[in-house]
Amino acid sequence: TIKQQALSGQGALKFANSFTPTGTLALRWGVNAVDFSANQTGDVQANIDIADLGALVPDAGGSVQGGVTLRQAKVAKKAATFTLEGALSARLLRFNGVSADTLEITAEVPSNVSAPIALTLKAADVELAGQRTRQANLTIAGTRAQHQVNASISSEQGAIALAALGGLVTQRQATAWQGQLNALTLTPILKPDKTPPSLKLQAPVNLRVAPEALALERAC
Repeated sequence: TIKQQALSGQGALKFANSFTPTGTLALRWGVNAVDFSANQTGDVQANIDIADLGALVPDAGGSVQGGVTLRQAKVAKKAATFTLEGALSARLLRFNGVSADTLEITAEVPSNVSAPIALTLKAADVELAGQRTRQANLTIAGTRAQHQVNASISSEQGAIALAALGGLVTQRQATAWQGQLNALTLTPILKPDKTPPSLKLQAPVNLRVAPEALALERAC
C-alpha cells in the first residue's frame, strides 16, 4: 500500500529492438485504474480511470477519465517519430488553488516539429484567485512555427473572445510566442435595462508573449 491505498499491477509490456513494445499492463491504486496495451506496430494505448485524483496527487481532487495513445511512425533510415493523441475529461477538478467543475481536453501532438498539432480545451465553472469563470474555451491548430489560436471566456462580469495567428520562436535560448492578434471582442454585462456595448479590435496588432513579458503593439 502507498498512502493507505492498495497498489497492484498485472501483465507486462515487452520491448523488442528499438521502441516496439507489445503486451498489456493493468495498474490499480485504490479506486484508480490505468490499463496499457501495445501492439507490434509500436502504438501504446492507455485507458485512464482516475476516480480519486487526490490519492495520486497531493493537494488535488476530482476524477479524470479518458484515453491516450502514443503512435509510432517509422521511415526507412530515419529515426522513428511519435504522435501523442488522446481525450481526457475531468469533473470537480481541484489543484494548486485552481478548481473546475468540468474540463475536457483533446490533443494531437507529434514529435516532428514541422507536423501539424491540434489542441482543444473546454472548461466550465473555473475558479482562480477568487475569480469565477462560467465557460472557457481554447483551440490551437497548425504547426509549432505557425498556428491559429482561438480563445473565449465568459463570466458574470462579461465575455472576451480573441483570435491570433503566430508561432513559437527561440532567441538566446528563450522561447516565446510571436504573431498577430487578429480579433479581440470585449462584452461587459450591464444591468438588465442597459444594452451592453461591444468593444472590438479595429485592426490586427503584433503580439509577443514571453515568460518574463508581454508586448502588444499600440492598438488605437
